[in-house]
Amino acid sequence: MITPRGAWSSVPYFTKYISSLVLGIGILVYLNHSEYRLEACLPALRIYSLLAIVLQVGLLFLKKAANEESIGISSSRKAKNKSYKVSDVFLIFLLSLCCVCGVHIVAVLYGAYIVENFEATLTFSIVVASLALVRPLICLGPRALQILLERLNWEEDLDLQTIAIFVGAWLGALPIPLDWDRPWQAWPLTCCIGAIFGELATSGYFLIKSFIIDPIKWKNKSK
Repeated sequence: MITPRGAWSSVPYFTKYISSLVLGIGILVYLNHSEYRLEACLPALRIYSLLAIVLQVGLLFLKKAANEESIGISSSRKAKNKSYKVSDVFLIFLLSLCCVCGVHIVAVLYGAYIVENFEATLTFSIVVASLALVRPLICLGPRALQILLERLNWEEDLDLQTIAIFVGAWLGALPIPLDWDRPWQAWPLTCCIGAIFGELATSGYFLIKSFIIDPIKWKNKSK
């Protein structure tokens, strides 16, 4: 099982955070280029969510492959780990579906339409669940929620990203009732954009931290 500190410890920080920044900025540029038309934005947001998960899984496999190479795990142990991971993957998949359903239910309870604009609400659920909940499940395993609640450390990227994404999605709902009549005010664009801004903010923070803040701290400790 993956350690609670996450799947990024042996992967260069810039690989994760720059990829997240590129994906986030790319989807925001596309939304603006499409003039925030829902028929173009909703599929693009779902593809963005899928790419974020694929990126997470890809870097996770790179990390585990590098660890196995460096430690020299035997083939019999690899086979045992593989069978163990199959059950975990299935459980994570089921929990991911539950996360999407949970976010969808919460959105409906907060005023989203149940039948009307179902695709829009489902897209919002996929975006928020993928960024804030599914990625921690991939990194930390089926006990991700318990681990996040127990440690809740502002210095951990997964913890801070999860909080920032939820806060960003919630703040994104504020412009919806305003009578500006802008195309980007349509549900769920502002909420999805708010969640993406939360992702961009934390990725930028941890990128700066890994290149500037941490080296300065390390240098001061070594003196």
